[in-house]
Amino acid sequence: MTIGEVKRYFKFTVLSFGLPSAQLVFTKVLKTLVTHWRASGILIALYLDDGFIVIPKLTKNTELDKIEAKKISKHVRVDLIRAGFIYNIAKSVWEPTESIEWLGMGWDTREGTLRVLERRIEKIQKNIREIHETPNLTVRKLHSFVGQIISHGPVCGNISRLMTRHCQVQIAQANDEDESITLVHQTNAEVQFWSQNVSITNVRNVFASRKVNKIICCDASGSGAIVCSYSSQASVRRTSNQKFNMERT
Repeated sequence: MTIGEVKRYFKFTVLSFGLPSAQLVFTKVLKTLVTHWRASGILIALYLDDGFIVIPKLTKNTELDKIEAKKISKHVRVDLIRAGFIYNIAKSVWEPTESIEWLGMGWDTREGTLRVLERRIEKIQKNIREIHETPNLTVRKLHSFVGQIISHGPVCGNISRLMTRHCQVQIAQANDEDESITLVHQTNAEVQFWSQNVSITNVRNVFASRKVNKIICCDASGSGAIVCSYSSQASVRRTSNQKFNMERT
């Protein structure tokens, strides 16, 4: 800005629209760098300020692959510095590794597994104990539990959402996050399910091929139901509306 003959430069010390837009702004700023890296053939994923670089196995010589991985790591690090970013030395891992913690999960490229970290499992188990022991359970506490379970979706799959449906319904029915609630039977059953299985469903083999044995499609109306398998065999059952309504419940 020029005032008279004097040039003055200003910079923002706070976000123009407050913190709600911080994640969007930060992601859009880094998107330019991500586009540049991917155009250079670097396989990188970025979630806010957490980055993850995958180096494909180029040769049968492990040492040569490590040298190439170090070159790519240095290239990314130099670009960040030139762009004005200061990375956290203590939290950053710039040396090539086959096992790393990223986004609260353990990634093992040697075994091809994705694992929920033990500290997150312990946190969920602690949350479950508090849900059972707290006399005045709040919606906020149940909401926190559901969020923790759903965040495990990449490892345990759709069951993280299927087995929290009643919890989500009870949360949606509440008027306030700090409202005290009593768990209904279905919600309590879901909490009990995760109490018994959260430590069992914490590993997924991401390299394993999955063979589909059977594809099943189903549909239903007020007067009938149909189930079809991949072999085109179908079983059709037609009943009265009254009987079918009872069966649906």
